[in-house]
Amino acid sequence: MNKQNLLKLFINLSCCLLGFSGFACLPTVNLGDTISFCQGNSITLNAFNPNCSYAWSTGASSPSINVSTSGTYFVSVSNNCGTTRDTVVVIVESPVIFNLGIDQEVCAGSSFIIQAPFGPSFSYQWQDGSNKSFFQAVQTGMYKVKITNSCGVFEDSIHLDFVNLPNVQIGPRDTVICNSNPIVLSAGNPGYPVTWSTGHSSNSFSLASSGTFIAKSSNVCGTARDTITVHYFSPPDLGDTIGLCIGGTLSIDPKLSFGNFLWSTGSQNSKITVGSPGLYWLQYSNSCGTYTDSVVVVNTGPALVDLGPDTTICYGDSILLDAGFPGSRYQWYEKDSLNNFNLIDTIQSIWVDTAAVIRLGVDNGCGLQFDIININLIWEPLKFMQDTVATCNSAPILLDAGDWGFGTTYLWSNGGTSRTSLYNSLGNGSVTVSNQCGTISYNFYIRNSNPYNLNLGPNDTLCQDSIILRPGVGLSMTDDILWSTGTFDPAISVNSTGTYWVQVTNACGTYTDTIDLIFLDPLGTFPEDRIDLCQGSSKFLDVGYQPGTNYLWHDGTTASSNTISTSGQVWVRAWNKCDTVSDTIDFFVVQPLNVNLGPDQVICTPNFALLSAQNFGADSIKWSTGSTNGVLPVNVSGTYWVDAYNVCGVFRDSINITVKTGPRDVLKDTAFCIGSSLVLDANQNIANSNYSWWNGTTNPTVTVNSPGWYWVDISNDCGSIRDSVFVREDVSLPPIDLGDDTIICQGTVFLNPGVFPGARYKWSNGSTANYTVAAQSGTYYVSISNTCNTVSDTIEVLITGPPKVVLGDEIVFCNGHTLTLDAKNPGCTYLWSTGEASQKIQVDSAGVYSVIIENDCGRIKDSVEVFIEFPLEDVDLGPDTIICLGTQLVLDPGYPGVARRWQNGSTNSSFIVYQTGFYWVELNNSCGFYSDSIYVEVQGLPTFSLGPDQYLCHQGAEMNLLGPPGMTIYNWSNGGSSQEVKISQPGTYWLEVSNECFSYTDSIEIIPEYPILIDLGPDTVVCKSDLYVLDPGISNYDVLWNNQTILPAFLVQKTGWYSATAMNSCGVFNDSVFVQVDSVIAALTLDSIICLEDTVSIDLRDYDNDIVWFDGSTERVRKFSEEGVYSIQIFNKCGVFERNFKIDVSNCDCPVHLANSFTPNGDALNENYKVVYDCDIKEYSLEIFSRWGDRVFYTEDPTEEWDGTYKGKPAAVGVYSYRIYYKWNVYYLDRHQTRYGHINLIR
Repeated sequence: MNKQNLLKLFINLSCCLLGFSGFACLPTVNLGDTISFCQGNSITLNAFNPNCSYAWSTGASSPSINVSTSGTYFVSVSNNCGTTRDTVVVIVESPVIFNLGIDQEVCAGSSFIIQAPFGPSFSYQWQDGSNKSFFQAVQTGMYKVKITNSCGVFEDSIHLDFVNLPNVQIGPRDTVICNSNPIVLSAGNPGYPVTWSTGHSSNSFSLASSGTFIAKSSNVCGTARDTITVHYFSPPDLGDTIGLCIGGTLSIDPKLSFGNFLWSTGSQNSKITVGSPGLYWLQYSNSCGTYTDSVVVVNTGPALVDLGPDTTICYGDSILLDAGFPGSRYQWYEKDSLNNFNLIDTIQSIWVDTAAVIRLGVDNGCGLQFDIININLIWEPLKFMQDTVATCNSAPILLDAGDWGFGTTYLWSNGGTSRTSLYNSLGNGSVTVSNQCGTISYNFYIRNSNPYNLNLGPNDTLCQDSIILRPGVGLSMTDDILWSTGTFDPAISVNSTGTYWVQVTNACGTYTDTIDLIFLDPLGTFPEDRIDLCQGSSKFLDVGYQPGTNYLWHDGTTASSNTISTSGQVWVRAWNKCDTVSDTIDFFVVQPLNVNLGPDQVICTPNFALLSAQNFGADSIKWSTGSTNGVLPVNVSGTYWVDAYNVCGVFRDSINITVKTGPRDVLKDTAFCIGSSLVLDANQNIANSNYSWWNGTTNPTVTVNSPGWYWVDISNDCGSIRDSVFVREDVSLPPIDLGDDTIICQGTVFLNPGVFPGARYKWSNGSTANYTVAAQSGTYYVSISNTCNTVSDTIEVLITGPPKVVLGDEIVFCNGHTLTLDAKNPGCTYLWSTGEASQKIQVDSAGVYSVIIENDCGRIKDSVEVFIEFPLEDVDLGPDTIICLGTQLVLDPGYPGVARRWQNGSTNSSFIVYQTGFYWVELNNSCGFYSDSIYVEVQGLPTFSLGPDQYLCHQGAEMNLLGPPGMTIYNWSNGGSSQEVKISQPGTYWLEVSNECFSYTDSIEIIPEYPILIDLGPDTVVCKSDLYVLDPGISNYDVLWNNQTILPAFLVQKTGWYSATAMNSCGVFNDSVFVQVDSVIAALTLDSIICLEDTVSIDLRDYDNDIVWFDGSTERVRKFSEEGVYSIQIFNKCGVFERNFKIDVSNCDCPVHLANSFTPNGDALNENYKVVYDCDIKEYSLEIFSRWGDRVFYTEDPTEEWDGTYKGKPAAVGVYSYRIYYKWNVYYLDRHQTRYGHINLIR
């Protein structure tokens, strides 16, 4: 402590201990406890004391402050003797606008809390002079309150009417009505609206049906109700006869739930169970009288299920399977491929139109009985063979008419009676096939076949786009042909290089021939005009190799490809027998790129660094950012690179960019606790930053221990700023008090711990304000902190409200159980109508139970009516039954008033049935769920149709006419009385049927038919230019041709088999014919050029037509060696065609000249031995041997010459022998020759 501070302390102590005359040492301050005033005004808080300094909670330092908002304000007044503090709570009030609510009713025996709005400075005056914020009303009357605050006096009123539970009285609980007249039910005069369980909303209504009816009326006290059960009585009806399954039991139930019962068995129950046949009677009595009824119980057994014997049906027909036993339950099953039976239907009868194993189960009430039937399916016989069949070399042939199922018979023209028959001779034959579905007869012809020698011709290289291949033999209509292309035509056109084969099969076997074809494609050229090459690299060019093609490049290369590595123009020429092409392309050699972004850079924000790649000469560029622009602006630190592309590759350079920022403000206004110090930190975390504080300090931080303004100058490479901060001095927070734990009936509690400037508030509800409002029960706490300390307080707030009604209107539970009633509303007192005083009670009997619930905020009475229900015994809709169309059946399970649900979701007491189906009902009460079901069949007018008029073959055919299933009577016009009758004559037939309700009649006309005669004529040959139409000769039936079209006649346009099929009730009829379609013979491309002494072969075996040569020969293969023009005549259906062809003979030799001497003596004359030739040599070899047999020279290059040396030394003078081989091509044919001779070497 320095001397100046010691002096101040001495003077202050002296003033406080000694005092001075007329001067009070410590300041005196009294702001008061609480001050209230109306909004829109303000108040001055004055703490004046002479020679003092002031520190208000608002931050003011004047002797007085003017305030206009609510809050806790405090001031510290200081002089040399010390400091005095004082606090005041200021409440700014608003005019009180409130509403006690609408006038209302309150249940008598309870109380009603009228709550006025709460305010800490409010004063209250009720109509009886009480002054609380609420009033507890217990009787009818007008209630009024006045509220006074600094803004004035405000008042409101409410009228309360205390009423009792409505009085609902219908009459006795059970009433029996002996006639059918309507009665009126009345709920009395409860004083409030009435609602009935029927939906009526008047005090009374009229009814004429049995049931349980409930009337309800409600007000604020709850719901009052009364119940009555009305029975409209009908005498018991037990029926006439009931079937009893042998060994079983049967329940006889008159479906009456009241009255007195006396059975012939002595039982007095409402129903009885019997186990033996006999006559049973019931004597029944009630208030309407005494009644007697009886029923006969007879024995019945399980259903005798019989589907009949296994049977066979024709394809397209169906069979009706009828289970019989109407009103039973049915299960139809079909066996699958795994021998499992699968359920397919549950009706009395089904139609089956396919092969199947069917199982039927029938339950007539005496158990499920089963039967099985096996249904076979067969087809009506159809034509199985072609009109013409072939055998090899006249050998015997086994013919097959096909398998047409069980019971099929066969009759062949050779007497055979099996499915197959062996024929030993050529010629005509026939077969007849019959089964229960029909009969077919057809003729056939057996012809002879011979082995084949196929010839597709020699392998070839072709220029044309396509060529037609033929097998080289004349094919028969019974032959099968297959090409390697997958087609079955007599000839094919091919247009691509490959190996092709043909396979021909006849009765003698399968024959094959193969040909290799090469199709020369158009010669290729260069795809582009210019190519750039990187220095030191090369480019491979390929124009595509093809056989028989010559190539010549600018540099003398003769292959189809070449490698280029220098600048210049490149050309290539290619030629073959089909084409000659040439093309050029320019090559340019380029250099690798020199990429340089320059040195690393440092920039200050907000400036940019501009990186450029525009002068690199690149084809394209890409920056590390993804940009492809020539320049890239950068304002973020980092390493950036650029990729530059040309034909030589990718070239990269990178650069580091450092972006610096200028100084920034970092100091924030803050505080420290009195007597301590605070570190101010202006650190920028930026290199090369400089600091200069107000006191000369140059560090990033400085320590201060007194309040006030402080500043620092900050600079770096990018600029300078001045940053400043205000430092506040905190004092220790005093203890706070939220008040005592509080209980209120309703409203809110204002919690204010005081206002402490600069302090931080944290409430339990998350609020950070200096106050909060408690709007619901709970524990509330607040903590207040500054740099000196943290203070906190907690308060419990309980907002109870008056008790609430919780029991409900009514509760139902099952007899034999107990029920717990819970009044809830914890913290209250309870008084039950049973005398018990607990929150919960246990009850086990019906009645109205009530409880009085009370706490400090009110008193109510709650009540509930408890009903007891019993298990529902024997819910019964009756046995399955039949009703007639137009009538209806009312299903009633009994137990009126009990909740129920029908199969369609209806909840009505009964259900009206007017259509066939299964019906069920489910009843439920608090004891459980109970159900029953019934199957009702509605029989209507048995409308049916015997179908459209039908055709019957008039040659011994029969037909079944089938009526609808399940009828009780069948009456046919021919006297038949079963569901199905068989007829064999045309005419009009009718059927009258009856069920248990109605009758109906339908008729059908049976029209005679006869076998169809189809005749397409014999196999034939026609000219393509002629119009040849196949006419089957029928007009009344659709004709199906073998191309699946339906036409009355067919226009023939190409060679092939044609068949026509028609059908009627007599069967399926068809005929077929083979038609060969000839065309005009086109010009023959047989002109040829041959060499001297060669021959050419003319092959016409592909032509099926007759031919005659110029010399009368009919051979199909001729050879010619002489030059001339030759003629040939070709005959077919289109006429006689004379065609000429020319043969030219040419000298095809290749002149090759060989000298017999040479003189390798250095005189420059006749130095080398060379071969002179005048043709296009394709292959070549020259060998020279010494007299001892040593080979002294060999070459395959016709331009290479022998210089007279052997193993690098001059060969000896003498005679040498040679062998020369060479091959050349003439007219696309290769020729070759080998020659031998002698050479004289002379020096």
